[in-house]
Amino acid sequence: MSKKLLPPRDPAEIASELFRSCQWEEAGDVARAAHKAAYYIFHELIERLGVDHKRRQELVDYIATSTDADKIQMARREVEFGVNRAKYIFRHFGKLPLKTEINERKNNAVLDRFDRGVWDKETRKWRPCSTLEFAKLLAKENELLPLEQRKGPGGVDVPVLAKHIENLVKKRERELAAGTWFGPITREQAVRHFGARNVATFSKK
Repeated sequence: MSKKLLPPRDPAEIASELFRSCQWEEAGDVARAAHKAAYYIFHELIERLGVDHKRRQELVDYIATSTDADKIQMARREVEFGVNRAKYIFRHFGKLPLKTEINERKNNAVLDRFDRGVWDKETRKWRPCSTLEFAKLLAKENELLPLEQRKGPGGVDVPVLAKHIENLVKKRERELAAGTWFGPITREQAVRHFGARNVATFSKK
């Protein structure tokens, strides 16, 4: 395939796309989706540096035949760094997340759902919703879940959930402006903050 058909992509966009795919596979379970995404990345890196991979063989051949000591050292670092980095990712995401990490992932899941809106049965399309409308929907979903899987403080308390969602939206805006936000964002926010006009992985809201 021509390289012209495969333009460079932002690594963050690729990671976001992979994570969302894993969320579908794991039925929306954010923690399990993160673990599965890391597992895929780990195996991709291992395959790219495996004994049968073209790049790995190129590096091995170069190390064996080159007389340039500096370039040989660079080739060795590429092999070692790739494998060590893959192992680090696997170890890091293979352990159980901390409670603060779980809460952060749940909050990101709430924002992601809020950005998507609600499904309109009449138009058969997603539409924007208010924080109160989404809080009512989230409360109903939480009622069917065990306590540890519920999202948002209160779980089934609609006013508390609505306030929590509103606070998350405001927090995201503050941290986006400060350049410290790493959670989900809408397409409009991507355009406003980063000029990303054609990012398929962001919400259309």
